[in-house]
Amino acid sequence: MRYLYLTLMAAAFASCTAYVPQETLDAKPHILTDVPITTANASPGNVQVFFNGELPHEPYYKMKLIEVSASAYRSNAAFLDKLKEQAAREGMDGLLLDGLNENQVVRNAWRDGYDPLLQRHLTAVGIRFKRTIHVDKIVKQQSLKVWGAGVSAPVNCDLTFNLHGQCKLGSRLADSLFSIEIYPYAASEIAYGHQPGWAYMQSEEIPKTGAMRNSDLLGLNSHYKYNDKWQLSGIEVARPVDFTGTSGKKIKQVLTVQYDDKQQLIKKTLYRNNAVEWIEMMTYDDTGRLAATERYKMNGDQKQVLLQSTLSYYTAGDLPEAEPGR
Repeated sequence: MRYLYLTLMAAAFASCTAYVPQETLDAKPHILTDVPITTANASPGNVQVFFNGELPHEPYYKMKLIEVSASAYRSNAAFLDKLKEQAAREGMDGLLLDGLNENQVVRNAWRDGYDPLLQRHLTAVGIRFKRTIHVDKIVKQQSLKVWGAGVSAPVNCDLTFNLHGQCKLGSRLADSLFSIEIYPYAASEIAYGHQPGWAYMQSEEIPKTGAMRNSDLLGLNSHYKYNDKWQLSGIEVARPVDFTGTSGKKIKQVLTVQYDDKQQLIKKTLYRNNAVEWIEMMTYDDTGRLAATERYKMNGDQKQVLLQSTLSYYTAGDLPEAEPGR
């Protein structure tokens, strides 16, 4: 562990990115506001449509453009149903639409290289009501205390996150801690958002194949394994022996997880060559959010603390000002 904290000061940093099933935050294309889409509106019947300048009767956010194409011969009702279905898939509460006929574009498409096919293309503004935006599970700040080998006093630093769960650039130490010591081992106790600088791979058969996240810049790779209930069962991590990029050799680590009777992840154990490198314990608040973690290793009967973190979360008061409605 000693080399890890020596390299933190010199390592090049990268924020992270990846998808695993517990992560629900992402920067979507066509975003019109910085407000996150935190939950999905699964039913098209719940999507409200506001025509020709009509506005909701409550505060709302313009989120993104919703676009659909279909045969020009479909009825307006069928076309509107298709638009609402797309809006529901993209997590919208409603649509601002300037009419069906005025808003559409009719264009020629070609089928089989010679058969003309008329298509209609329709765009609306997808909206979310302020009351349906819940940010209380998005981490706003993670305060860290880190102990190096033979050091009695910890180093303190704070990690801050935007509303999309992405770690903001801070000090070199903070960025390195997050990218090297926190994110590769993050499991289902917390939902970090997709981060720049990492890549991900996933399969529709996640319990069989797992999910991958990796950073080419850092040479780090995390392979998430799941049981047949789609619950995280462990992580396999490959990381450089050193982060100077000179040796090219990799360390292979295996992280195991333990859940309580509420299915909250309460313990992570990291192994290297079947020997325990560290143990991390989690505590939760009354609403089920991760409140604090402590990472330590055992030297005989002595517990040596390596890292402690406490977390604070966004509130509705942190959201930007919404459109007032009418």
